[in-house]
Amino acid sequence: VNLQALATIEPGIGATYFGAVVVITMFAAQSFDPRLIWDNAEARA
Repeated sequence: VNLQALATIEPGIGATYFGAVVVITMFAAQSFDPRLIWDNAEARA
């Protein structure tokens, strides 16, 4: 991306790692079940 004389943005390797983190976060969100935490907390109360 070229913003005239202000800045030039080159994604480089950072774009690859950012994409990988997004995909890993999606998988983590699918495997996380917050009900298990609340069920455990209610059982202790």
